Amino acid sequence: MPLLFHHTACPSCGHRHNFCLSEGEFSPERKYTYLCPVSGNRATLQPLADGEATLYPTQGAVQLSPAEELERV
Repeated sequence: MPLLFHHTACPSCGHRHNFCLSEGEFSPERKYTYLCPVSGNRATLQPLADGEATLYPTQGAVQLSPAEELERV
């Protein structure tokens, strides 16, 4: 079920957005990537609290995707 993170501060532009994790399991230790709708930059977010489970995310919610783990050489 999708998770909605209401009015969460965006590290890219400083505004607050609604974020949505549509697929996968949420982990507070994990970072998530997204495209900021204000700055147009790709950014990362690590939500501090669990999101709200919802059948229908808020229209315009910014989609989160799990960040790829960087391999160390």
